[in-house]
Amino acid sequence: MPIIGPNGQELDPAAMNQATMDTLGPDAFAGATAADMAAMPADAMGGMSADMMTAMPPAAMGGMDADMMTAMPPAAMQGMDADMMTAMPPAAMQGMDAPMMEMMPPPAMGGMDADMMGAMPADAMGGMSNDLLANIPDGVMDGIDGAASAAYDAAITDGASPADAFAAAANAAQDIATEMGVSPEAFAQGLAEAQADFADVMAAMPPDAMGGMNADMMANMPPDAMGGMNADMMANMP
Repeated sequence: MPIIGPNGQELDPAAMNQATMDTLGPDAFAGATAADMAAMPADAMGGMSADMMTAMPPAAMGGMDADMMTAMPPAAMQGMDADMMTAMPPAAMQGMDAPMMEMMPPPAMGGMDADMMGAMPADAMGGMSNDLLANIPDGVMDGIDGAASAAYDAAITDGASPADAFAAAANAAQDIATEMGVSPEAFAQGLAEAQADFADVMAAMPPDAMGGMNADMMANMPPDAMGGMNADMMANMP
């Protein structure tokens, strides 16, 4: 079933514009197909709403492109879900911006993949939140995590200090993140938050727990975690 007009009539997607969109009900796209969406002029998407997006079959997102995404109001993204993200061509993510990301329901990020992340403009990452990042499938971030772990292990094996190894890991992770479209600002924020969280954990650890530390554990501890150390902890270390 095609896109349905306000009087129940079938609409020609190619003839639609924002004025047409403003007359439609929330269920107008309930029967839309990828072909219908691909035929729509990009500027017509300026009339899209969150309710229309919610009613749209996920497969219809296969007809989206970057210009259509750019034309959509940020609030329309509230109607997205993971299946819709999965069906969307990666190149369509080039039309995303930070306000659109801010409106995205966190579970929708479960449909992201590495190609989509790589196609996203760097400034769109300014709209990412911890909840959105937490819902990105593990495989999307594997490249960053793997590069960091490999660089850290290689540096330690070569005799580097934990501080130097951590720096090597951060540099390797940032290189991969940049290739994926993550902005330097977003990467720096994530790195700082991770370091701060680990330091807080160390600060909350009972001093006598440090009696179980050994050289291998210390070698693998991120250097910023030492910011949570205190004199009692140091005194209890073997």
